[in-house]
Amino acid sequence: MSNINLNGLWTFVIVYGPEYEEMENKELVFEAEFSQDEDTFTAVGIDKDGAGMSPDLAKIKGFLDGDRISFVKQYEFSHYASGDGKTIIDNNNPGHEINYFGAYDSINNMFYGDWDITTRPKGFGYDVTATGTWIMKRQA
Repeated sequence: MSNINLNGLWTFVIVYGPEYEEMENKELVFEAEFSQDEDTFTAVGIDKDGAGMSPDLAKIKGFLDGDRISFVKQYEFSHYASGDGKTIIDNNNPGHEINYFGAYDSINNMFYGDWDITTRPKGFGYDVTATGTWIMKRQA
């Protein structure tokens, strides 16, 4: 069982990886309220600022294993950033599952790690996986 308490409000900084080309290294700020039950947790959150923002709520479900964290985040609807930087919402399809993996930094009281998402973009006949990094800090 983990000794880490996730209950409360946390802020993420999510960084886009090389698969995002012109958006590589751009950041998205996301805020979520966590509720923990032993080593499992859920959260609900929303994008606050940055590249590729969605106006929809996202749900999180995951678990802790010691100082390791793993969870899936899913927005209500599918969305993607257009070439001009605007967010396009697809109200006909649920959001894709975004997988987060990471570890707890007890010195700085934060989590950090990697994320990935697999999608089938319009016009592609195959799945594409994109990646990035993230940090998560408790709000004061």
